[in-house]
Amino acid sequence: DHRDLHLSIRRQRQMCIRDSSLISTMMNYIRDTESLRFAHRDDPKQTVAVYNENRLYGHPKTLIADMLTYVGVDNAAVKSGVKASNIGTKADLIKANPDVIIVPMDIHASDYNRDAIYANYYNDPALANLKAIKNKKVAIVSTDALLAKSYHIGRGIYTMAQVVYAR
Repeated sequence: DHRDLHLSIRRQRQMCIRDSSLISTMMNYIRDTESLRFAHRDDPKQTVAVYNENRLYGHPKTLIADMLTYVGVDNAAVKSGVKASNIGTKADLIKANPDVIIVPMDIHASDYNRDAIYANYYNDPALANLKAIKNKKVAIVSTDALLAKSYHIGRGIYTMAQVVYAR
């Protein structure tokens, strides 16, 4: 029927407009990340760990590894020798001695407690000598942005860059 075809075309057009807007948003985050990276191009390269619940993420050929590369930092998982088939441990985190620890968390979970999470890091004697702990460079980042395989990845990369390059 002729009306069904028009309705279908209208829906397709609306989806394209929405998708175009999402792509534009993602590209703005990427551009902003590049600006941050450029502004800090002469800074010493930092080592960044993406770590929570005794798991060090970012082994080679993963989304996290690619995101860290885009931010322009050294990847703690790679630096400590975590292989592609593994997820790193607390021992790997300590070995890497990162400048920054990014903690992916579901900040919408009913049991989310920001202060308790920070306390777990800053009060852990095993982590006390890490540069990130000494310099108070632990940051919680929403899993929505960090682990999303969608246009949200742009926000995740930019959020990581903001954490890394914050003064």
